[in-house]
Amino acid sequence: MKKRKNIIYSVLFILSVSIFLGGCSDSTGSSDSENESVTINAIFPSGSGTEDALKGITKKFEDKNPNIHVNLEFVAYNSLKQKILTSAKSGNYDVTDVDMPWIAQFANAGILQAVPEELSKKEENDIFGPFIEGVTYNEKMYAMPWKNDTKFLYYNKDMLKKAGFNNPPETWEELRKQAKAIKEQGIVNNPIVWSWSQSEALVCDFVVLTGGFNGNMIKEGQPNFTSDHVLEATSYMVNSLESGLSNPNSTEYLEQEVQETFIHEKAAFALNWSFMYNEVKNSNISDKLGVTVVPGSENVKSSSVYGGEGLGITSGSEHPEAAWKYIKFLTSKDVQKNNVDITLPIWKSLYESEKVLEQNPELVKVASQQFNNMISRPKIPSYGKLSQEIQVNIQEILTGNKGTKEGLSELQNKAESITSND
Repeated sequence: MKKRKNIIYSVLFILSVSIFLGGCSDSTGSSDSENESVTINAIFPSGSGTEDALKGITKKFEDKNPNIHVNLEFVAYNSLKQKILTSAKSGNYDVTDVDMPWIAQFANAGILQAVPEELSKKEENDIFGPFIEGVTYNEKMYAMPWKNDTKFLYYNKDMLKKAGFNNPPETWEELRKQAKAIKEQGIVNNPIVWSWSQSEALVCDFVVLTGGFNGNMIKEGQPNFTSDHVLEATSYMVNSLESGLSNPNSTEYLEQEVQETFIHEKAAFALNWSFMYNEVKNSNISDKLGVTVVPGSENVKSSSVYGGEGLGITSGSEHPEAAWKYIKFLTSKDVQKNNVDITLPIWKSLYESEKVLEQNPELVKVASQQFNNMISRPKIPSYGKLSQEIQVNIQEILTGNKGTKEGLSELQNKAESITSND
């Protein structure tokens, strides 16, 4: 009888110790599952000069998180979207690069999960507002801002000085006046160059100009292409071509041709992304390069287009916690501060860091201003279709095949048809 009691007491003691240890484990927030080794798959666009850097950053992440292994895959940007659409729900990928115009479509189609935790107030206040807005759809964040870009106004300092101007234009009207003076003085025949070919580049410039004239292509969820502000912006584009202030080849140019035109001093002004800064700095006109925020108008200090990318978690991911941990590492202050060559930081406070400023200090200072004044391309699930219609109709207006009001009216009708099906 005594032996039987001892056995019972021993069993009870073991059970109580197990419960106690289990309770201690829960109280520290750790569990066996958190210590299991997992593998996550991440997909990024190739060819942007970030592959080696990402491999190095990922190795550091794995060293700090030995229970998480990351498989990296790089594909051509033009193939990335389709690959995500066909593979995300099946769980082939956990983390994906997401271009801003895809956010609404991916969220609406259930391709992405909303991010698993809200940003703290401290984080939210330190990230440029347009970055957060760009990855938000229906009041939920579907990605963490990561690679960030916008368009800037580049100008030739010597040309402006010869024409009698000490400072670059602050408004679109000032740009017109300065370009007119430069043309009339014979400094350069077509002072402004744009990327207005029938492509996404044209849509980006159209966003810049409509925003600069206080217009919205989509207002309160509805197409707004026939509004006075959009008409004013489109008319500005047309008039700049008709007056010869803008290079007539702009309607055939992409961003690379804009850069080359500027480097060969066939333009005094150019609207382009941040990549152009380094290219011009490495050219024979580096000492003539100026960069400033995009002009505004009477009610708009400045307005440019958000050209950023985010990092999202696919709906098919079996390891969203590990995926989020990897995303937070890639977008952390320490990583971004030490990898300015990949992207300008999302964090406002880093723009006071000497390590960030030493990388192209002039551009960094301008970016810290421009990043506060950006707008996203229309965030609708059928953005791809709308973009095509904008390209076609605005191109026909710019080349004189349609009148401005006629072309915008047709674009409005097409946009209404597209948005009604979303």
